[in-house]
Amino acid sequence: MKFDIVEPGPDEPAAPAQPVPDDPPAREPVPPSALRLRRASEYMHLRARTDLTRVRSALNQMLHTVEADRAEPSTPEEPEHFRPGAFRSRTDRRTP
Repeated sequence: MKFDIVEPGPDEPAAPAQPVPDDPPAREPVPPSALRLRRASEYMHLRARTDLTRVRSALNQMLHTVEADRAEPSTPEEPEHFRPGAFRSRTDRRTP
């Protein structure tokens, strides 16, 4: 596709020129390394505390589940279709 360059005529106003900025936009100054290290350390401690709180909660739930299971009396029940005689040796089966 070809495009022709069209110059504005004498009756048409020219587009206003965009000012070219001399300096790029100012950026925030980089904090000193000691400050960055302190911020990283604080963030690490915050994450560790948060993770430990979550782990404690999960462990407390597991402990509650285990203690509740231990509190119930456990009586071994034989299944309906269990035949203990099926597991005897053949010599034991012949002897009544």
